[in-house]
Amino acid sequence: MDEAELIYLSMIGDLITPLEGIADEYAQGSQCDLLYQQSCAARDRLCQKLNTEEDMDLELIFDCFSAITKHLCCKMYSYARQGIPKE
Repeated sequence: MDEAELIYLSMIGDLITPLEGIADEYAQGSQCDLLYQQSCAARDRLCQKLNTEEDMDLELIFDCFSAITKHLCCKMYSYARQGIPKE
């Protein structure tokens, strides 16, 4: 696991022992926590409209957006480590 992924996992609260100095961005009441709660509530309402407890397409959408977010975060970290070229 590279450094970017380790930081990302600590930020989303997926490490047993969080990295020192890295905030859990999903801590209760945080912006990510509130947004995640809203998206879960929307997913639940859609499932209710579809008359099902779980919908695989909705789960795939959640999984894909999580993967996109992780990819962008790790790329951004990598670019930041390289430094921004001066014009």
